[in-house]
Amino acid sequence: MAVTCVQFNPMDEDYFISGSLDAKVRMWNISARLVVDWTDIHEMVTAVSYTPDGQVCIFFSSTLYFKIINFLNWVISFC
Repeated sequence: MAVTCVQFNPMDEDYFISGSLDAKVRMWNISARLVVDWTDIHEMVTAVSYTPDGQVCIFFSSTLYFKIINFLNWVISFC
């Protein structure tokens, strides 16, 4: 797994998200040192970002499409 991007949660310093060449977006817990959840978007992830409230992640793929995830229930919207 080669990580292409990382964003720390702006509201909870114990979590961050990462995107990688294997097409997965992962949510990490720092103190537990593990992946707490992930989703496969089937394309290389090139950028990730949280919204200011830390509840939603927006990420871009290698084909310049972007997706939005609500972490409360991993609802994915494709744009």
